Amino acid sequence: MPLCRQRLGSARRVLPAKSVICIGCHSATISASDPLSIVAILLFPPGNCPSPSSSGSRGPWGIVLFSTHEKVAYLGERLWQVVFSRKILTLLKVFVVDVLFLRRILKESVSRWTVHSFIYLGIFLRFLIGLILLILSALFPGSAAVAQLLDKNYGPWPSFLISWPCVL
Repeated sequence: MPLCRQRLGSARRVLPAKSVICIGCHSATISASDPLSIVAILLFPPGNCPSPSSSGSRGPWGIVLFSTHEKVAYLGERLWQVVFSRKILTLLKVFVVDVLFLRRILKESVSRWTVHSFIYLGIFLRFLIGLILLILSALFPGSAAVAQLLDKNYGPWPSFLISWPCVL
């Protein structure tokens, strides 16, 4: 590939589709053609299926109390009740304050919270930007504005948008 004068020094060619694992850091379409993604996708559903069927299914003498169908129906009903009630606001508040802003670590030490926030929020923001760009590229496949956001060589703003969480 001949050298060219690029302001940002990024790759000239379009990269191939990324696997499911790479989408957090690389803005590209998702593919499951590499062996690692295929194995992960094949093992994920069966690995999660025994969980509802085995938890809380037996009584004190091994008697089956609830079938898998009854447990799934109960969990679906409870989920429906929580999502369409005032409890969802409490759950969202707990998620934002405790999970995203790491309130428990802040109570222990401000310096420890600062270090954890730089690591955690940088990774989280980069994944969130990649997810937003993936959704935008799927919704508007021919859009010039989305193509500019995905192209690191377009100008300083797309490059900055994609790279600044990595600096954290």
